Amino acid sequence: MDCISAGLINQKSVTGRVKVECGKDRVLKKLSALIAVLGSFALAACYPSSENKEEVEMDNQIPITGFERNIKIDLDGTLLSVPYGYLAGSSRNSATRWMSDEEKIYKGGRLDIYVHAKRKGDSWILEPFNRENKDKFVKALKDDLPMIDTISIQKNSECLLDPKYVTKMMFRYGSKEITSYSKDYKAYERFNEEPFYHEFNYIRDDENPVRIQVRDDGRKNGKKLNEPHFSIAVDSCINGLSVDYYPSISAHEYGNFSKQPSQQELIEYHLKIEKLIKSFIK
Repeated sequence: MDCISAGLINQKSVTGRVKVECGKDRVLKKLSALIAVLGSFALAACYPSSENKEEVEMDNQIPITGFERNIKIDLDGTLLSVPYGYLAGSSRNSATRWMSDEEKIYKGGRLDIYVHAKRKGDSWILEPFNRENKDKFVKALKDDLPMIDTISIQKNSECLLDPKYVTKMMFRYGSKEITSYSKDYKAYERFNEEPFYHEFNYIRDDENPVRIQVRDDGRKNGKKLNEPHFSIAVDSCINGLSVDYYPSISAHEYGNFSKQPSQQELIEYHLKIEKLIKSFIK
């Protein structure tokens, strides 16, 4: 395994998405995120070696905009061209050295990109690492803070998200359909007082299916706490790629996780993610 293979870890046999609506799904998703982080560290750890013929070319020019150059990545047959500012987790020495070889095509089965979400009016901007936001990236990557969102992109032979199966399992566990903000999404809610459980799911079933799950984790030993704590997980397929992430919209918008983001906010955020990922595909 060369350096890039270590960083762009092929996770299909390790963290293939499980179509089940229960705590086990949550654990596996968290494990997937952990392995993604370890994959980024593995990538950074093997840069560079004078004896390594697959040495990754690096330089110490901090990105000004993050769009100065693109890195080509062959994701199991899908060619991506990614502005290097989105590859902050694959940089070195606290994001001070960056991949610089624009000619080489790096190969792997999984890729993580890192974005700083910023509001501009009623819209979201997904910024790469740049001169203005570099402190946020460095601190977030070092201390695992929610200022930066990690987007995991994986190539599968087929999309593993099956909205019909997910919906069937949600009904089995007590979810009920509720009014949806968007005609393209169906909305579901599951609520239980004792033991406390509150969850929303927004599901789009088309050629690029999406599941947005919002949970109030403000509880301890099944008892609801005074302060809610909302966590969000998104599973999706974008042009044949499996794309998963945990958007920190509550932190970006409100400065904490105690306020529930609206369905409209979550859908608009995912549309930005879709547009960004599609822009990479060549």
